Amino acid sequence: MNSLRWLALAVVVLLMTATACQRTDSLSASAETQVADSAAASAGGSSSSDSGDATTGDSATDRSSTGLALTDEDLSLPPARGIDELAAASAATEPVPTTISIERLGLTKTPVRAVGVESNGEMTVPPPLDVGWYRYGPTPGEAGSAVLAGHIASSGIPGAFRYLDRLEPGDLVTIGFDDGSSQTWAVDELVQVDKTDLPFDSVFARSGPSKIALITCGGEFDYDARSYEDNIVVTASPITG
Repeated sequence: MNSLRWLALAVVVLLMTATACQRTDSLSASAETQVADSAAASAGGSSSSDSGDATTGDSATDRSSTGLALTDEDLSLPPARGIDELAAASAATEPVPTTISIERLGLTKTPVRAVGVESNGEMTVPPPLDVGWYRYGPTPGEAGSAVLAGHIASSGIPGAFRYLDRLEPGDLVTIGFDDGSSQTWAVDELVQVDKTDLPFDSVFARSGPSKIALITCGGEFDYDARSYEDNIVVTASPITG
């Protein structure tokens, strides 16, 4: 009996020791993870601070190899503004675009939605019958190029920009704002470019003359990629006076 008691006591001690070791290993691993995470966060913060727009520039270069694809399956991200610019934009009181009217296309106060970036890094896709204003770029009327993108078609539904390629120089585009005001632009030119050749620097310009860029898909449809091969880009300048 004494032997059995001693054997049982030994088993209990071994189990307690093993449990203590496991807890110690777990706490050590947790501590190491916290230290690694803190170091990574610190390194990441300084890297982001030091690189500034360089990171955005690299991303824009990578994205330019695919172009802007306005479909649910493939929508590349235009370059986003930096943290300081976003903070300034959020503090601004500039009116936000809410509608777009283009007589030649039969669009009358078509809803405009402010769109941003999805968690996967792609630009948010507006519903087929709406137009998306890229809110990380200029507001229509500000210096630079304000981007408004729409579908040519989605899930069998003709998109708001289905006939964007029919616009001609001089055609009028009117944008309404949330403060009840509106502004009109006149079309300057229409170009059709391969998505790999989309001129990001000019389409998403954040400085220079005020203009708007209307973008949709065009060209042949690649059934393997489930995306159109080209982009239709219409630029227009504000009518003054």
